[in-house]
Amino acid sequence: MAVTYALEPNLSVSEFVHILKSSGLGAQRPIHDLPHLERVLRGSDIVVVARNDSGGIVGIARCITDFAACCYCADLGVAESVKRQGIGRRPLKEVRHAAPEVMTLHLFAAEDAVGFYNALGFRGSGNAMTIAPQKLD
Repeated sequence: MAVTYALEPNLSVSEFVHILKSSGLGAQRPIHDLPHLERVLRGSDIVVVARNDSGGIVGIARCITDFAACCYCADLGVAESVKRQGIGRRPLKEVRHAAPEVMTLHLFAAEDAVGFYNALGFRGSGNAMTIAPQKLD
């Protein structure tokens, strides 16, 4: 399966809901409150989307940043059907390219994802994790 990655600042709420559901992130988000999710999307500074060769959304990284000191990754999700294929790593690299001067990338990892983030070089305490983004290169 070929996957393409792109910045999509105007991602639709329906596609956002789809990736939230298919990735498992929907269990932690108010997926039935579409006005809320619209505000979430429009308040995001960086939205990177992974799409399969038929154009379907299979991954997302949604971040808030000042484009200088720090970037907070609020959502990093990959559809359950394509997990463990390297799709989750690339959106973080695309975030790095979208905000090249950022000094630290922060996130709160789901308990079952801490090992994934540790393997990428993130460090932290519990599920609060951080990395110098150049380590993602």
